Amino acid sequence: MAIGRRNNGKSGRDPSEDKGAFMHGGAVGEREASFGGDTFGESESSERTGSGMSNGETSIEDIPVEGAGAGTASAGRPAPSGMRAVSMARGAAWLGGAALLSKLIGTLQKIPLQNLAGDRVFGLYSAVYALAVMWMTLAAAGIPVAVSALVAERTAAGDEQGARRVLRWSAGLLSVTGLVAFALLQWGAGLFADWMGASEAEDAIRTSSLALLFAPLTAVLRGYSQGRMDMRLPALSQLAEQSARVAFMLVLLFWALHGAWSAGSTAAAVHGGLAAGAAAGLLAMLWAQRGERRLAAASSARVAIDASGKDKNEDAAAPPTEKRLALLKRIAGVALPVAAASVVVPLFGLIDTFTVPRLLQNAGDTSAEALSAFGQYNRGIALLQLI
Repeated sequence: MAIGRRNNGKSGRDPSEDKGAFMHGGAVGEREASFGGDTFGESESSERTGSGMSNGETSIEDIPVEGAGAGTASAGRPAPSGMRAVSMARGAAWLGGAALLSKLIGTLQKIPLQNLAGDRVFGLYSAVYALAVMWMTLAAAGIPVAVSALVAERTAAGDEQGARRVLRWSAGLLSVTGLVAFALLQWGAGLFADWMGASEAEDAIRTSSLALLFAPLTAVLRGYSQGRMDMRLPALSQLAEQSARVAFMLVLLFWALHGAWSAGSTAAAVHGGLAAGAAAGLLAMLWAQRGERRLAAASSARVAIDASGKDKNEDAAAPPTEKRLALLKRIAGVALPVAAASVVVPLFGLIDTFTVPRLLQNAGDTSAEALSAFGQYNRGIALLQLI
């Protein structure tokens, strides 16, 4: 960034030219922004406007612009309503398209699974998947939605440090909840398998729990990008997650079939795709946001110089910092109602998982027969979810 003093006309230059050299912001232009959940998989921004460039700096297109948040064209200036509407429409298109493609990929991957592995493996897969989705929803606890709302609020007010603070605390909180959920599934896998009436599901439950090490943090990063009105990053991350999950699942499925693995081992291998997909989604978000981290560091180091050449920040009082407890209360205030609503749909799938196989066994079916029937039942459910 250029740092200097106004010449006061001694060089013969028009003072207005010097003034323009010290203005932060530069030209303002429209730019497409870049992608979860689901929350996890549930999911998760549009076009960001504004591109600032100070003297001596080059413009980096992949770096989110400081102050470019919900409803801003550049730091401190509201975007025109027409531009904001176009930005929101493009963001909705990014997220809607990504959600549709993800659902399509997820539905189509079940066709080779159920046809090649058989109804029994597919029944095991479906039962464990319902449990995994519920735990991922509980681990996220609606926090990504709170992150999106609070980051948008702070970005619109020009509080970049406040937006980063929301991200840091939310990421730390969800990392803890993810670890707790992972530990509970690892420790209680046998208990959950017994509740399902399918003891062979134990290994698959443990394998699926690995996704909890990655998915919550991914959801926070997606919420942060959405709060910055950057919908492309969450959309691309969601597609990367789903593609990696399906590819990993298919590779291990063919490997298991070639090795004539048992139904329980095959289901466990297939559920490894959940962890692979969650890791891919997280890596995609971290890679895409590398530019913003550089911009945040540069913004923190930027010094404002007044006409006398004195640092204007020397005598200025530091802006009030929101206390941690107050910030956590605000996050919880937004997240808890969202969390209560988000568990409804996974809950229906979990009820089926814990009741249908057991009721079939009570009617005289063996565990293998009950799981096969449950697999046949879930063939139609996959198509309904696509619709």
